[in-house]
Order: sequence, then structure tokens, then C-alpha cells
Amino acid sequence: MRSDDGPFEASPFGCQDVRQPFCTLSSLPCDTVFEVQVRQICSNTGANSPASPKLVTSTLRGSECDVPAEKPRNVIGNAVTTESLQLSWEPGSANDCEFLSWKVLATRQYDDSGAQNILQPEEVPGCTSLVDRSITQCTATGLKRGLYSLTVQELCQASATNSPLAAASGAVRL
Repeated sequence: MRSDDGPFEASPFGCQDVRQPFCTLSSLPCDTVFEVQVRQICSNTGANSPASPKLVTSTLRGSECDVPAEKPRNVIGNAVTTESLQLSWEPGSANDCEFLSWKVLATRQYDDSGAQNILQPEEVPGCTSLVDRSITQCTATGLKRGLYSLTVQELCQASATNSPLAAASGAVRL
């Protein structure tokens, strides 16, 4: 057996019992084309059988092949008031993501006195329930004065296809 024009594998996983006239190839990557040939190898190499005709087959595409959404790009934040900021971003490719919502996180890095105050990223009012993939902006409200960085993630029906977090925005001062 071989894939992608690589070398033939002498004993593919699932076919090590040479006493059986059949085997089930297992642990194969999904959505991949394979060439399979069978040959009897003997201790006397002169008695080896010729290889069977090539069988070209493929594995199915399953959920384990799903490609996650690409991370959003160009996250930009601008102060609107002393308690709110406007945020926008560009979606990455959805790939196999069945869109669920956007997750917007704000991290307060410094408070209004300039003291470092890095908190865990939090979802913010005004930027929740973003369930339309074409809406790529929101106004975060209820924020305290300080310096913020913002990021966005695309959430999908199957969490394995969620995007990574976008690169954080430049710092936004309220």
C-alpha cells in the first residue's frame, strides 16, 4: 500500500497477520487516495509471488478531516466614548466551519491611572450574540477607562472547526 506516490509499505497497519488471506487496513488518513498491491514474500526470495494488479481506492472524507476556520484578520478598535469602543475585523476563510457566532474578547491592560492591570480577556456587552457571519463590527459598551486590546474568534457548530483567536488589535485607550 502507498499514498501520494510514496514508497510501498510492506506491512500496513491492520495487515500484519500473514496467515489470513484478507486484512482490513486501519488508521489511514481520511480523504486520501491509496494504491494497494498484494504479494507473498517468502524466506526463499526466488519463491516470492509477483505483485497483484494495483487497486486504487480512497478513504472517505469524515469529520476528522474538517479544516478549521481561519483566524479573523485586521482587528481594529477605536474609542467612541470613555466607556465604549467600536471594533471591526475581517473574517478568515470559513473552510468547514458551520458558523455559530463571533466571540469578541477585550483585555484591559492598564487602568486610567496608568497602573498595569492585565485581566483575563472577557466578552463585553454590545459584542455578544453576533450570530450573522456577515456582521463583522460591534460597539463594546460598559468598559472602564484604561488601555484595551481586543481579539475575535469564529465559533462553529463543531468546536473542532473554531478559528484560532485573531491577533490582538492595537491598544485602544478609553
